[in-house]
Amino acid sequence: MLCNRRERQVKNRVRFVVLCMVFLIGGAAPSQAVEQAEARSISLRLQLKWKHQFQFAGYYAALEKGYYKQSGLSVTLVEAQAGEEPVEAVLHGNAEFGVGSSDLILQRSRGKPVVALAALYQHSPLVLLARRDAGIESIHDIPGKRVMLEHQAGALHAYMRQEGVRLDSVIRHPHTFNPQSLIDRKVDALSAYSTDERYLLDKSDLDYRLFTPRSAGIDFYAEVLFTTQNMVENSPDVVRDFRRASLKGWRYAVDNPEEIIELILTRYSQRHSRDHLRFEARNAARLMAADLVDVGYMSEGRWRHIAQTYADLGMMPGGFDPEDFLYDPEYDPNLVRLYLALGGALALLFLIGGTAFYHRRLNQRLRQEIAQRTVLSDKLVKSEEQYRHMIAWAPFPVIVVQHDSARIVFANAQAESVLQIEEQVLLQQALNDLFDNHDEKDRLFDLLCQKDHVTEYEACIRTPAQRRIWAYLSASLIIYNSERAVLLAFNDISERKVMEEALRNAKEEAEFASRAKAEFLATMSHEIRTPMNVVIGLSDLLLETSLDEEQDAFVRKLRHAGSTLLELIDNILDLSRIEAGRMALEVVPFNLVELLRETASVGEIHARSKGLSFHLELPERAPEWVKGDRLRLRQILLNLLGNAVKFTESGSIELSLKVREEESHNLLICLTDTGVGIGPEHLETIFDRFTQVESHMGRRHGGTGLGLAISRRLAQLMEGRLWVESDVDVGSTFHLSLPLPGCSEPVSKAGEGVDAIEVSSATAAQGIKRLRILLVEDSEDNRALIQAYLSGTPHALSIATNGEEAVTLVKQETFDLVLMDVQMPVMDGHAATRAIRHWERQQGRAPLTIIALTAFALEGDRERSLRAGCNEHLTKPIRKERLLNTIAAHANRGAD
Repeated sequence: MLCNRRERQVKNRVRFVVLCMVFLIGGAAPSQAVEQAEARSISLRLQLKWKHQFQFAGYYAALEKGYYKQSGLSVTLVEAQAGEEPVEAVLHGNAEFGVGSSDLILQRSRGKPVVALAALYQHSPLVLLARRDAGIESIHDIPGKRVMLEHQAGALHAYMRQEGVRLDSVIRHPHTFNPQSLIDRKVDALSAYSTDERYLLDKSDLDYRLFTPRSAGIDFYAEVLFTTQNMVENSPDVVRDFRRASLKGWRYAVDNPEEIIELILTRYSQRHSRDHLRFEARNAARLMAADLVDVGYMSEGRWRHIAQTYADLGMMPGGFDPEDFLYDPEYDPNLVRLYLALGGALALLFLIGGTAFYHRRLNQRLRQEIAQRTVLSDKLVKSEEQYRHMIAWAPFPVIVVQHDSARIVFANAQAESVLQIEEQVLLQQALNDLFDNHDEKDRLFDLLCQKDHVTEYEACIRTPAQRRIWAYLSASLIIYNSERAVLLAFNDISERKVMEEALRNAKEEAEFASRAKAEFLATMSHEIRTPMNVVIGLSDLLLETSLDEEQDAFVRKLRHAGSTLLELIDNILDLSRIEAGRMALEVVPFNLVELLRETASVGEIHARSKGLSFHLELPERAPEWVKGDRLRLRQILLNLLGNAVKFTESGSIELSLKVREEESHNLLICLTDTGVGIGPEHLETIFDRFTQVESHMGRRHGGTGLGLAISRRLAQLMEGRLWVESDVDVGSTFHLSLPLPGCSEPVSKAGEGVDAIEVSSATAAQGIKRLRILLVEDSEDNRALIQAYLSGTPHALSIATNGEEAVTLVKQETFDLVLMDVQMPVMDGHAATRAIRHWERQQGRAPLTIIALTAFALEGDRERSLRAGCNEHLTKPIRKERLLNTIAAHANRGAD
């Protein structure tokens, strides 16, 4: 076909030369013809498809930039009205040119003499928009629904027919060309342009579905410039010049969208906002694909495919030949000015000789070009053979699909194996048949329109046997059999998806188990601490009374058992926080020497009670102030000292500090005892949870086996190390190495820290004013305990059994302080505190002191109480001295 067109061009040139000779012989004046061509002003009308908007940007640009005028054309743009057909307007003589769709080929097949001049959109914007709440999830849900379908919607009709949806199965409504009909529920679906109506739907937040013919491989041209056969035959120069000027205008509009948008708003229409026109411009550029093909490009092969699609669906006869339907601008050399230099008889003779020479050279060039094309064609064939060989034997699945029709045209052996289908059957499939979700294919092709390759694209593929596999896709635009195509390579990642899903499920189960464990520990801690508050509190009160020696021993054992139980709870909570990664360390300056001496004094008291000697050894250059977590280091040392005293029956215990300035772990704390010792097989297992060297030791010496486990984990959190060296019946040495950088002594501020509220019992009983205290507590035993604690003080105590009662009493009476339990029926303590604070702000009252008394002792519980508005948070069991000190401290602050 290319050679035939080239030959026609040569013949045209020859005819042109002969005509020039005739004009010269006859004395015609070419200059006059040129002047007449430049001076002409032919009036033409272009019938638009719709009202003024960016859809017709190129024609506005051709008018504004003078491209029509430079060609001697005076063009008027005619807006369409609802229900008008541009084809009928042009055929009835109301316009010389029009803007149509791929439906033009249907009109031509019915004998109407329309001719397609250029296709501005390489892909059709025509879509079907449907409301989700109308029960439309797929195109197969359309039957029985209220639908607006425009007349020029052949692509949609073909799509519906191909999907087996009959047009007479829907309830047709006249098209209003206004998406508000869909928003207002007047219809369930309507045909629309993806470049236009979607803007308003997106702004309305309507939940809708978009169905595109492209999902079924129906991808037609759109915005087709056309005229009549009569215009092409009788006014070829006008058709040629009009087409050239229009395409030039479109190229300008594509490159300068903002300028054309401004032109539309100021000269043509303000029906759409600037943002709406920008939306249309962006989507129009994507459909025009001007970065891939020239503006207005049309392929005869693609028109044949469109005709065959319509024919296969019974919408037009088969065997349609689009040759007369497609405009073919023949070569038209504008060499008039060249011949103006020739004149007279001498010019004529020279022209005859030159023409013969030119004709000969032209034939030579034609033969050379044909030979070159033959060589290039042979190279292309060889290159394509190599290319086919490479992808055919690629170690991963590869398929090639036509870009326009999305039909599969090649598949290698790996693709056949993964998809479990023979190539002959696979080549009968469309790419849509392989995608479990057609939208995934559309998104992939949209990405390819934006750039020529896509990588790392995941999609679910459905094999012909209905087996679904997850694929990792890479796609590239290529030329295959002289047509645009898409190369798809993919890997089966179904196993990976299964593993990811299993990991997700396992993670969710682990998180659920962790939450359940945390909730269980919180509940257990709360439920145990609540009665233990009474047990330990009453034990303290009993010890203040007159008891005989046996009773005193019983009460002390009772209090010791309660303390042991609380220690177990605290250890379990600590271990849980550490394992969950929620144990936060506080890195602050503290006096290391003071901490070691304080800890040693505690160990010495216990050691001497068993007749053991105790030694503290500090180097002369011991660093006094270091940075670290003082509380957690003290916890480790007390655990180690407690074990040393527990497992040593005679001999001594020594606590020592060594400074190692050259090492990262600059401090080494050692605790040596002469106790029972540990066998080599147990040197590591003793740091496991609930583990002791021998089970009988647990019964003889007590303990839970959690102290060393917590100590090692705390050491690791502090970026240190804890290990043991031991010999059975000789003794053990525990080594704790830590990186604790030295620092200067911090400047203390008055009133800072816990010590600021700690006063002695004597101070608490002296010099404080009488307070009216409201106790909010649902437990009768705990109420009785607090009443007993305050019985020897001048304070007046009122009782509320839940938060709601407390809020009511605070509003009715005057109190100095509230002791607020947290977990209560009707209204909990936090909610009551917030209600009181809100009432105080409304009334302009000074904030009442509220102290939370709670059995919640997990990390974050104190912060929750303070956020609720409490001034202090005390954890049960609450010792009498601690409670009185706290009340005294707040009373003194109030007095100040």
